[in-house]
This record gives sequence, C-alpha cells and structure tokens, in this order.
Amino acid sequence: MVGFSTGTATLIGPVRWITTEMRDLHVNQNNEDLVVKSIIGVLILVSALISLWLTRFIVNRSQTTSTFIVLSACATAAILSLWLWLHPQYASQGIETSIMMENKSFTFGPYPTEERMIQLKEEGYTDVISLLNSTVVPFEGKLFDDVKNIAENVGLRIIHIPMVPWVSENEDAIIKMKEIAKHGRGKYYIHCYLGKDRINVVKRVLEQYNAVVSSIDVQASRTPEWERII
Repeated sequence: MVGFSTGTATLIGPVRWITTEMRDLHVNQNNEDLVVKSIIGVLILVSALISLWLTRFIVNRSQTTSTFIVLSACATAAILSLWLWLHPQYASQGIETSIMMENKSFTFGPYPTEERMIQLKEEGYTDVISLLNSTVVPFEGKLFDDVKNIAENVGLRIIHIPMVPWVSENEDAIIKMKEIAKHGRGKYYIHCYLGKDRINVVKRVLEQYNAVVSSIDVQASRTPEWERII
C-alpha cells in the first residue's frame, strides 16, 4: 500500500516536473530514462524503509487503535491512488501535438474520453493507436478495454501497440510504428495515459524517420476535468 501510494505521488509530482524540464532542454531519451530509473530506485528504497518503520510501529504497539489508524491511512492512500489511475480525465493533460506526413498524419495526446473519441471521428480520424500496456496493473488493462469498446462503437479502428516508459527499449513497438509510418494512410490519434511519456518516444521515432516531418502544437479540444472542478 505504501509503495503504490508513494509511487503515484512520485510519478505525478517529481517525475513529471523533471521530465518536462529535460524535454524543454532537449535532453536525449537515454539520459531521461537513466534519470527516471534512478528516481525509481530511490523510490523503492524509501518505500521499503517507510513500510518497515510502519510495520515495527504496529508490532511495538499494543493498542488496537494505533494499528487501525495506521492501516486505515495506508489503505485510504492506496485506494485513492488506484481511483486516480482509473480516471485519467482528472489528471493534467496538456496539449496535443500533430505531425504531418505524406498521406497520413499523427496526433499525439492523452487518454481520450468518449466525448473526445466522437470528436475524432467527426474530424476525420481513422485510427486510434493505444500505447497502454496491460502489464501495468491493475488499471491499464481496464483502460485499454474501455477505449477499445468506445472506438468500436464510434467507428474508429483501434490499434494496440503496448509500451512501457523508461524501463524498456520498446523495440517491438518502435518497429510497428515504423511500419505504420511507411505504409499507413489516414489520420491517427496516438495516446498513452497522460500524453506525456510514451508518446514522446514515438514522436521522436517518427521525427527521425522522416526528415520532412513538421510538428505543430494544437490546443487540446477539451478542458481537463480537474480544471472544470476548480
């Protein structure tokens, strides 16, 4: 429970800020991966130490009230983290980025809601490429199933190219994206979870693959849910 909640806080906090800054400075992907892996290593160590301390705290206390408070706090933090991961519309999602190529275009963005999928269909998009990976448990498998069902109902083809950010070379995914860059036709919407990390890897591959690719930033067509609440 500690690992899941502290991991969530680290990914949406320090990791997000640091990777955004590195991309603004045009740091290459290998160096970004190395920095994030180092942060993950520190996170594992810190989470283990916190868990050990809490376990000893519970064992050394005879009062059931203290045990209940500690376990309830850990469970609440873990449940809230899981709820957040299952509802990507409540996270900051930034802008969408488009790359134009001959006979095709790619738009990179966050996990699309049903409203956004309907808009994509109306805007002439033909395919949705999902980079979600079902091995990222317990939420990405469910999120992919949801987006697949919505795409089929809306009339968009779904293409699944699973990736894992930072800790994998994603060789198979990169090969598949190159094949689409070679032979694909139409308008593609590519998404991961927040539209920040995995799509950045794909974007760099496509930009290097074709020197005439041009990138333009377009404002996301919807306001994130958390901004509406504020």
